[in-house]
Amino acid sequence: MRIDGAPVYLLRILLLAGAYYGAAKLGLTLAFANRSVTAVWPPTGIALAAVVVWGYRVWPGVALGALFANGWTGVPIETVFGITLGNTLEALAGAYLLQQARFDSALRRVRDVLALVVLAAIVSTLVSATIGVASLGLGGDLDWEDVGSTFRVWWLGDMGGNLVVAPFVLLCVGHLREAPWDRWVEAVVLLAALGAIGVLVFSQDAPVAYVAFPFLIWAALRLGPHGASAASLLVAGIAVAYTANRHGALMGGARDEALLLAQTFACVAALTALLLAAVAAERRQAEVASAEARSQEALEINDNIVQGLAVARYAVQAGRTELAADALETTLTDARSMIGELLEELPPETLARPGSLRRRSPAGPARGARPSSLPNDGR
Repeated sequence: MRIDGAPVYLLRILLLAGAYYGAAKLGLTLAFANRSVTAVWPPTGIALAAVVVWGYRVWPGVALGALFANGWTGVPIETVFGITLGNTLEALAGAYLLQQARFDSALRRVRDVLALVVLAAIVSTLVSATIGVASLGLGGDLDWEDVGSTFRVWWLGDMGGNLVVAPFVLLCVGHLREAPWDRWVEAVVLLAALGAIGVLVFSQDAPVAYVAFPFLIWAALRLGPHGASAASLLVAGIAVAYTANRHGALMGGARDEALLLAQTFACVAALTALLLAAVAAERRQAEVASAEARSQEALEINDNIVQGLAVARYAVQAGRTELAADALETTLTDARSMIGELLEELPPETLARPGSLRRRSPAGPARGARPSSLPNDGR
């Protein structure tokens, strides 16, 4: 590491440690069956996003945040070290797996969303859950008959962090400039409406949480991954808050079980919104690429005709009429073939707009003008 980069590096470590610690303390307030295990664990998403954006060397920030957060739970120090090790390795493993999959944190491709789900949310979280539960068992803070249920709560809690929190942090830290700022009014209206709907549906005992999905779809299709991640985080926060206070249709049985239901709902909502946003982004990218390709083909047709006419002109000036006739015939034949191929690739709505293929660059002919030098082929 360069000396001039040391202040920035230390600042990132401190910011990460502070963010991890604050999110961990919030999660631990929702630990009921075991004071070290909670169904809601947002620090996992913060740690993963930080390592993906800033690199592996910020791991001390994860370790410090986990150490201080778990140091106040009353478990033995060796258990705290074990949990800290698991939390740190979890973030590093998740970032490594995503890097091997050539993950793009902009989340504009379906493959990137699926990589986040499978490699980070499902696979890498097994590291922390396994080491953490083993540390609690070896430290005497967990009965071995409760290992299965504790592992499930730990694993699903971390999974929720990577599916709900990580996308929001990745997009806000690494791709904030790419947010749809031209639609900020729509974003404010959408989030306000979604917040109101979320409060309404999660405060009711009736199972009407699905009412939030149209707003999530709206966010995904209109605001892209940024809107999808923000809307998913908002819904998750409302669902967890009401469930933790024993309100809403997700309540039933122990609080940990109810929070797992809230987390499951939040994960499904986030996955749906992120996938829709990625599909929409891929479609827009495909449309842009197709338009650029058609534009390039149109320019090639124009250039081919101009070159053919130039050859014919010089041939006429040189008195070689047979060469001019060959040049014109070849040019028209090639132009017909290229235009036919281009028209086959165009959607019907494009063909219904006269002049949509005309070249609009300064070098092109005026709109509506017809080159007088082109011969009439009888059609």
